[in-house]
Amino acid sequence: EEHGKLTYRSQQIDLYFFKLMLQLAQEPQQLGTLLEKLDEQIGTYEQEDRPLAPLLLQKVSTLEKAGQEEAAQQLTERNLTQPDVLEYAIRQAQDKQQTHRVKALAQTGLRLDPPQGTRSRLEKLLLDIALREEDQSAIVAYALLRFYDTLDLQYYRLARQYSLPSSWPATLEAVWAKLETLPFSQKLRDTRARLLILEKDWEGLMAYAEALESLDLLAFADEHLLPRFPQRTQQLYEALIREYARHHLGRQTARRIRTALERLQLIGAAPLARRLLEDFRGNYGERHTLMEELQGLEA
Repeated sequence: EEHGKLTYRSQQIDLYFFKLMLQLAQEPQQLGTLLEKLDEQIGTYEQEDRPLAPLLLQKVSTLEKAGQEEAAQQLTERNLTQPDVLEYAIRQAQDKQQTHRVKALAQTGLRLDPPQGTRSRLEKLLLDIALREEDQSAIVAYALLRFYDTLDLQYYRLARQYSLPSSWPATLEAVWAKLETLPFSQKLRDTRARLLILEKDWEGLMAYAEALESLDLLAFADEHLLPRFPQRTQQLYEALIREYARHHLGRQTARRIRTALERLQLIGAAPLARRLLEDFRGNYGERHTLMEELQGLEA
């Protein structure tokens, strides 16, 4: 009499009611009645455009308890586009140690373009299975998918480890093409620099630093660049520091300039640091905040 009222649906109390009824129902007639009420509620949910997955899972559990395993499986298969139903089906297959079915469900789920969280879990699951089965091509494929999703270099290293040496150059080219399509972020910027270092592509790293014109990136890569490209690295540092001083003011800017000059001293470019310091003191003496920050640096 009560469970069908709108107020209970709005507060999702009806879902708890059905869970309780499933625990209480023991006889075939009781389970049959519960299935009828679930079907009615599913129809109501459809009319009101509410998420169906919670009720569908309730019905699957009820069918299983009623011994209708085939009907439960068919209902699950028809609703794999619902991420919650898909993940339930995968858990059921895992509990039964049906690795082949787990893999098939996860692959089906990926083709259905699920939400990002579900996609990540499916990719991770398929990667774990590929590692257990030592399926090299699958390891590479799913490791790269996880790398694009997380920008975590452990997945990149895994893909490189299991790639054939002959095929890695083409794979690497595809990786760079994919990274080009990702929205820019500081993490993506740093990841691309780390990849260039990992691949020992020093010319590529130098060109990337010149293209990005970022003091942060340059400070990250300078220990690799300065021994190989001393003139280009110092020219880039000088250009970026001068540009930063011309166009930015305030305490944060002053501290960043000081940090950059200290970095130059640290990596063996002290003459450049001294020249810039003398220039700033001569041309920006009226910028008291900058002069305070530069105080104590050796000219």
